[in-house]
Amino acid sequence: MRKVMKNYLRLLRAGGLSQVLAFHRARRSGAETVGLTIHGQAIRVRPRAPDLGVAINNLGQEFASVRDLPQLRDCHLVIDAGGFIGSAALALAELFPQARVVSIEPSPENFAMLEENTRHHPRIQRIMAALVPAGAPSSVRLRDRGTGQWGLSITPGHGGKGAQEGIEVATIALPDILATHAAGGPVFCKMDIEGAEYALLETASDWLDRCDVLAIELHERIVAGTDEAFRRANHGRDVRRMSSDKYLSVKTA
Repeated sequence: MRKVMKNYLRLLRAGGLSQVLAFHRARRSGAETVGLTIHGQAIRVRPRAPDLGVAINNLGQEFASVRDLPQLRDCHLVIDAGGFIGSAALALAELFPQARVVSIEPSPENFAMLEENTRHHPRIQRIMAALVPAGAPSSVRLRDRGTGQWGLSITPGHGGKGAQEGIEVATIALPDILATHAAGGPVFCKMDIEGAEYALLETASDWLDRCDVLAIELHERIVAGTDEAFRRANHGRDVRRMSSDKYLSVKTA
């Protein structure tokens, strides 16, 4: 209940009383989704999923730290790895008005929300797949770690209650995305992929140098050694800590 009330207060600040009432009615009625306006952006969320808190963060000030980075002036490509319901893609498309945003989400349920929330935006491209290094299998198992829609993971050994086997999902290699879309101009990569970043960081020589700025959430609690893999991969780059497990890595001249 405390978490629900906290989200109500955050929504009050981000959208006003009318949005709080709309969300509350949707929760009480059992509605699958509800349309809200959060920080001026229209978006649909699932009332009984973590969507609301994520959307408030994404559409608020979460990406303020990259807004004025000179490395991202005239940003050409944004990779939104861990697209969830599309709120980050919407925020990043507004932040970088000249960039193509490639949003990648492996969960079919989350991807349906991502598609609904971004289909009207011509610069957002959606890919339903798990992000992997070059040479990885063409499909993997997506498992519930017990955190619901928010924390689905392709990391082996992290199945949750009643979903240990998970579902099979397609994969897409990060170097392939860069080869297809990074024709020129600065590249920004936002990565929140619930432990799958470890394998990518272990093969960072294949892709990291092509990303001018990387904003990443590390999941050492899911895959031991992730923090060390990040440190090794980012030797020679400007690394800034944004929160306890979120970092900004900026390519130096």
